Parts: sequence; C-alpha cells; structure tokens
Amino acid sequence: ALAQMDEQADLIESARATYRNLADRSKDSALWNLRQACAIPTVLRDEDEIDACRSVIRDRLADGRESGIRRSIRDLVDAGIMPPFNLGFHHRDDRILREDFASTTRAMLGLGSAEGPAKCDRGRLRIGFYCAANEGTFARSLGGLIRLLDQTVIEPIVIGSANSASSLRMLFRGTPVGLVGTSIDPERALAQIRSLDLDLLVYFEVGTTPIGYLLAQHRLARVQIATWGIQITTGIPAIDYYLSSDLLEAENSAHQYSERLVRGKSLLTVYPPIRRVSTDASGSSLGRASEGSIYLCPQQLGKFTPRFDRILGEILRRDVRGQVVITEGNVPDLTAKLQQRWRKSIPDVADRVRFVPQAKGSEYASLLAQADVMLDPIDFGGVNTTYDALACGKVVVTLPSECQRTRYAAACYQLMGINEPIARSEEEYV
Repeated sequence: ALAQMDEQADLIESARATYRNLADRSKDSALWNLRQACAIPTVLRDEDEIDACRSVIRDRLADGRESGIRRSIRDLVDAGIMPPFNLGFHHRDDRILREDFASTTRAMLGLGSAEGPAKCDRGRLRIGFYCAANEGTFARSLGGLIRLLDQTVIEPIVIGSANSASSLRMLFRGTPVGLVGTSIDPERALAQIRSLDLDLLVYFEVGTTPIGYLLAQHRLARVQIATWGIQITTGIPAIDYYLSSDLLEAENSAHQYSERLVRGKSLLTVYPPIRRVSTDASGSSLGRASEGSIYLCPQQLGKFTPRFDRILGEILRRDVRGQVVITEGNVPDLTAKLQQRWRKSIPDVADRVRFVPQAKGSEYASLLAQADVMLDPIDFGGVNTTYDALACGKVVVTLPSECQRTRYAAACYQLMGINEPIARSEEEYV
C-alpha cells in the first residue's frame, strides 16, 4: 500500500525502493521485481529515459514467465499487476510489449487456452459492457449507443465493480438495461460474470485498473471485444476483436493489434455536447494580461512528451505575446517536473507556459470559451476534449500519426470535410 501511494503521487524512486524491499523479503521475488519495473514516471526527461524504462519491463517480464510460480488472480490484483498506463504516451508500437505482458500474466495465473464456450441459441444476444473505472466517462462515451440498441434482438447488461454500481445506476437511470455490480474479491467477480452466460463482452477500457486488466485475461463470454476507451491493443489472446473505425485507422494499421481489427464507419459514440458558454460570460480566469493568443491544452500531463516540447517552444517563439495554457493534474509534483524539463528544453519561452487548476462543469466550459485554439498533443491526442472543443466552436490543431490514439481530431475533421487544422509535419503544426 505504501508503494502504491508513492506511485500515485509520482514519487517513483520511493515506490521502487519499497517494491525492492518486498522482492527481497518475498519468496516470489519475480512478481515484485516486475511490479517495481512497472513503476515508471509520468513525466520523463527524454527519449533515452523512455527506452530505459521499457527495457527494464521487458527483462522483468521474461523473469516472471520463467519463475514457474502459480499465483491467484487475487495475488496479482493485490500487487497491482498490469501494463503501466503511461506506456501509451511513449510514441512506440506497443503490440509486442503488451503481448509479452499478457503472456507473462497468463503464465503466472496458469491459464491455458483462450477458446470460448460453444454458442448458445436463446433468441436475443446477451451483451455485457464492462466498466473498469471512470463511470462518468463510460456513460458519456458508450451510454448513448447502449440506449440505442434494439432490445428485441439484444439484451444489454452493464457490469461494474461493487463500488461503481451505485454510480452506474444513477447514470443509466430510466434506461432498460441490466446492471450488475461485481464483488471486490476478484475470484467472486470472475464467477459472477461467468454466471451471466454472455454471448459478447465489451471492454471499454483494458488497462486502467489491475482487476479490469486481469479479468480480461479470462474467457468470460463467447466473444470478447476491446474498444476505444484505451486506444491501444490489449495484447491479450482472450480478447478476440478490437472495434475501431475507418475514420481512426491508418491504411495498414491491423499489424498494431493482437486482436482482429474491425473497422466501423462511425466514431462509435453518441456523445452529448458540452453546454457552451459565451466568451463574455466566461469571466477572466486566464487573466489576459497580453493581447497574444491563448493556446489551450487541457490534457493529462503524461501526454506532454519530450517530442512535444519542440512544438510548444516554436509556437511561442513565433507568437511573442502568446501563452500556452495547461491544466494541472492531481499530483503537484508533475507540474514541477514539467516546468523543470521546459527550463532545459525551451528555456527562452518556458515562462509563457502557464498552468491553471483543473476545471469541471461550467468552469471547464468557461476555460474552453477563453481559448483561441486547442493544441492536440502529438503522441497521444485528446478524445473527449476534442469533442468538447469542437462543440464549443474551437479549432483543434492536430498532427495524426499511424497510431489510433493520435487520430481523433483528424477523424472529426474528415467527417466535417475540413482539412486545414490537420498538420502533416511538426513544422506545419506550428
């Protein structure tokens, strides 16, 4: 618990020291050495540190596969075993590393074949939608689709943890769907989901919580699907398909997925627009002391990768009165770490990168209203923030790569028949 608290506070060296202590004291050192390797900083100094972190994880995964010790799912959930969430920010092809992680996890759990049970013909398809965490985002992103399902042929069931069940009931109030809250005990949760006898199980996010990641390693439905809550392959053989979109995928992107890639024609959401406020009504929380433009980037701070520094620096050099405005995270140390990096990478303009408190509801709408333009990070772009910015009439400048996680703003512009905000190079982005 101490190590996990330090990790959440981004006190990574302290967390690693505690995990090393656990490895030294435990008969299962391979488990705790892997857990130590997965404690990686949210904000990294440079590309070399990114590669070093990933290299250590690969080494520890190999040790875990070869240890020969069988663990229960409860052991792995308690240890917090899952691929580090921050891996997705690193601008790397994650498929091999995530497949290695799944292979090691399955070996630790003693799992064999990932084949599903035989088809059951009962008239309606019974489809489960698993919510690992972030109930509000889940409901806002998939709720509209779930409500539109034809219930003469589909029986939808929303599945969450015991802690999230009450929130999900509120969010889906008045919607004719089944709601199941699973036990906090992972063994009992497995049994509960199996007892639902699902034809199809949709995981909106695989990898935001250890229990969500480890449940997905098991065969809990005849067909199992991952989709865009995490815009990266799971690497898990028990996940059969990844549901994406023609709008979001590069021409030859199937190789990035361990799952069979299925491309729909839409953005796979019915997304309620944010309530828009006028600039006049938004107040002056950004304190426009200058006449320069406000370049807003209200993203998780892990998305500010070293590669993005160059772009931010050049924008501010060309607009000598402009300001880049970023929302603070929940961890104060992350703000300080980014500022420290920028003092080295873009020292001449670092003082014009400003942080403002995180905002929700009307304050968030007000923040969007005051921006002149939204900046989409180049290694892991925005999804919900993109939809919200466009709903507020704001331009989102974006640089899509071959990876789905950078292509949401470009997909929106493709639907609208607009090309100008889609850059083809870092220079064109600036």
